[in-house]
Amino acid sequence: MKKLFIIIMVLLPIGLSAQVASSAGFTSGPGSTNAKTRLSELLNQYSSDNRYSLVEIGEDMFKAFCELENADSTSIALFKKIKSVKMLDKRRTSGEQEAIDNADPESIQVDPTFYNQVIENLDITGYTQLLKARSNRSLVLFLKKEFGPADNEFLLITDRNVIDIRGDIKIKTIYQMEEMMGYVQQILPN
Repeated sequence: MKKLFIIIMVLLPIGLSAQVASSAGFTSGPGSTNAKTRLSELLNQYSSDNRYSLVEIGEDMFKAFCELENADSTSIALFKKIKSVKMLDKRRTSGEQEAIDNADPESIQVDPTFYNQVIENLDITGYTQLLKARSNRSLVLFLKKEFGPADNEFLLITDRNVIDIRGDIKIKTIYQMEEMMGYVQQILPN
């Protein structure tokens, strides 16, 4: 259980950090249609494509984390608030990663294809826009939807990721998650 916890904690920062460098694009979205789709349907469409990774963590897993012997009170308080986390990540090929590693950071430009396809196909009715940033080096859309006083959903869409976090959470909770992930990543061996 401890190893699974560490694996999940390592995967979260991959998605929580908006990745802005891309050199090759996605040419057509899996199951592309003109009809707007719900988030779960959209994630399932992309997850069938081996160029994408999908991680879904449910409320029961977060409850299990709270029962770990070494779980600290801050982590337990955070995990009790989360109902689910879903992350879709567009993987880079080794050639794409090599090109990015060897490129001048100022010359790298974001490929907007994936971002545009997600925005075009996803039904975001009922969401409030918290942040939108678009430049040649960054594509980010951050949305919030309220289902009740203790049930919020935050949705982050970038050029390579879709991250959905739902529960009794606020913006501060998301920052706490990111801080915790950074700490876990620091203590793990390379």
